[in-house]
Amino acid sequence: MDPNSPHMHIAASTVSAARVRRAAAPLAPLTALAVALAAAAAGACASGGSAASGSSAAAATAAAAAPAIVDPEERAAYERAGRLRRYILENMVWTELGADSCRPGEFRSFRDTSAAVVGAITDSVAAIERVIITQGVEDTIDTPAAHDLLRTVVGWEAGVGRPLWDVLPGETKRREAIATGLTGAYDNPQTGKCETLAHDDTIAVIIPPLTSFRPPSLGKTVVRPYVGEEGLKQARDWFYAARGAADPNALFTYVRVAAFVPWRDYALVAINRPAEARGILQLPKGAGGASYIFHRVGTEWRLLSIVRTWG
Repeated sequence: MDPNSPHMHIAASTVSAARVRRAAAPLAPLTALAVALAAAAAGACASGGSAASGSSAAAATAAAAAPAIVDPEERAAYERAGRLRRYILENMVWTELGADSCRPGEFRSFRDTSAAVVGAITDSVAAIERVIITQGVEDTIDTPAAHDLLRTVVGWEAGVGRPLWDVLPGETKRREAIATGLTGAYDNPQTGKCETLAHDDTIAVIIPPLTSFRPPSLGKTVVRPYVGEEGLKQARDWFYAARGAADPNALFTYVRVAAFVPWRDYALVAINRPAEARGILQLPKGAGGASYIFHRVGTEWRLLSIVRTWG
């Protein structure tokens, strides 16, 4: 799917304060986001996505792995998600990024780059995205598993940790994802050392409403979580009180969880990284953003797909 498509911008802008709803009272912005993302996924998979469903072995594996789901419709959706996941993983290959001390992580791309196969995989990603949205849009996000997922995503954005890639059963090597945003490192030829890209020691993150969320922390990096629009105002006040007095031209950059839809062992997460000047002017380009699909293995959330990026 084209990251510059209208669906992409609708999805990124419709929900400004993340997936702001609770199980008892889902809010309208989340519904709008779900419709936008589901429409995008449906459009992408209208002519494809069937390659994963034709495998009886994959179907048997997905059915065997399904938890005790009483509702037959949801159970069928879970089994379909399993088939789609397996098809995606079976058709991807690891891409060499170079083994150096800068911790590049690992990336994967299409095993077969023919238009037919790439199209089928893209359709499968869109289909599993739509399953997650339609099944999980009304679920509560205030659960231990959802807290773990948000901690994984926030830590990745803050550069204090990275998720592992999701892999097929039997693959034992733990493969770390690439750095996100501006949190990686580069090999400085002048010093001969790996140096961190421009990165603040304190990062503001706008999150959905969770009870007693505990952000990740590591070393000197401090993550400051704020909830919704009111939290964003507090984050601005903090930044300009701490930095604005010394530098009136300082840019306030932060991470915003724009979509957060966990469902069973799957999840869709979208991130924006805006930049503002003087607390009132949002710049046309921050550090971009991305949407991801995660799959939970045991108690660990692993990255299944980087669905799209923008910047």
